[in-house]
Amino acid sequence: DYLFHCNGHRPTGETAFHRLMTGFGWASNPLLPRLGALNLNSSLKVLYGSNTWMTHLQQSDFTENGVKCQVDVEYLEEAGHHIYADQSKLFNDAVIKQQGERN
Repeated sequence: DYLFHCNGHRPTGETAFHRLMTGFGWASNPLLPRLGALNLNSSLKVLYGSNTWMTHLQQSDFTENGVKCQVDVEYLEEAGHHIYADQSKLFNDAVIKQQGERN
């Protein structure tokens, strides 16, 4: 119940946090520039909630940063930043599908 009530409503707290943090918080060792070192046989599945406060990267953003493996970007409708809680079925289905495609 706690997790649902933290994440199951409109993301007013996340929206406020995003507006306050725009241009302020940066990762000390960003992941995107390091993804270019991935094996070409790897594949990436990037999941975003359609209502997340995070920057939405497109497939071209990965290519422009040297990622040479296959990248698939998907947006889960009606989900915020915590897609595993907001749209658990869609999230689980996407993860299971990605795992099945790998085998």
